[in-house]
Parts: sequence; C-alpha cells; structure tokens
Amino acid sequence: LPEQLEKEPIHRYGENLFELFSLPIPVFGKVVGVLGKNGTGKSTAVRILAQLLRPNIGNWKKGAALFDEVKAYFAGTEMQLFLELLHQGKIKVSYKPQQVDLIPKQYKGTVRELLQKADEKKQFGALVKELELEKFLDTDVGAVSGGELQRVALAAAVLKDAQLFVFDEPTSYLDVKQRMRISHFLRKIPDERT
Repeated sequence: LPEQLEKEPIHRYGENLFELFSLPIPVFGKVVGVLGKNGTGKSTAVRILAQLLRPNIGNWKKGAALFDEVKAYFAGTEMQLFLELLHQGKIKVSYKPQQVDLIPKQYKGTVRELLQKADEKKQFGALVKELELEKFLDTDVGAVSGGELQRVALAAAVLKDAQLFVFDEPTSYLDVKQRMRISHFLRKIPDERT
C-alpha cells in the first residue's frame, strides 16, 4: 500500500513484517478466486478462512486472538456472520494446501488408499475418472509427479463432505491442458452442491 492504513491488521507476522488487513468473503454457491502477486497474503487469508491459522489482530507478540476479538474486528460485516457459523461448527471446511510436495511426508500409502480414506461423499470412482487418476492409483504417494500429486490433493479435498472448499494454488505443477481441465472442474463444484 502507498501508506499505512488507520486500522489494525487482521494478522501480522512480526515487527515490520507482513500485515494482512482483510479477508476474502466466501460466497456460498459460487467460486471466489483470490488473485495477486506473490507475498500479498493470499495463502495467509485462505489459511485463516480454513481455520489453520488463528489471526492475531496485529498483536504478534501476544499470539492468536480470542474468537470474540476476531468477531469484534469484523463486527457488522458479512465476515462476522461467516466466522460465527464457522466457529459454531455449522460450516465444514475442506482445504487443499499450497505445498502439495509435503503430502508424501505426512501420508504413507498408495494414491488409492489416500483417496478412499478421504472419500466422505462416496464419489471416489467418478472423481478418479474426471481427474484422470486411473493410471497411478496403485502408486505410492511419494512416487507420483508434482502434477499428479496436485490432482490427488484436489481430489482428496473435493471428496470431503464440506460446505466450503479452499484450494491454495490449485494449478501449480500442472501443464496448460491440465490447468484448463482443473479450472473447469473447480467451477462445477458449486453446481454439484446445490
């Protein structure tokens, strides 16, 4: 920003470090994209929405803010209502991480085993076909390529029974053809949930 904002940031990483002043508002039944240059807070914002990072309302020394403090920060906005529903457990979030290359360090087994474990909606077969995962289903998760792992991570996230799907950089590691396929696939998710 050309000059400092008057309000406290929703999250600050440290003294003279990155500050995030707002969050994207999820719109249910729609796909909302967050675009911007590297280092502008996209991943921080979606990690807050996915409840993987608790904001500190600018007080990085104190640590994570209490829910009432975060609610007060957004008082009178659509985000306040969203956060209340999230806090009450009325909104379940499924999150696809940015760093899919770390998945093999957290999960041991085949692609099939990982996806069957994630399949809360019983759509394993349809998703495997749509995302072209058949050829490497019985391959160990640690042995698939980056692009294959990206599609596996997307499938695992979509197989969760959730109301909000958060995909952090869903097209990294993918070639142009796969990026187009995934973009079309992601745009269909709200239609399938209504």
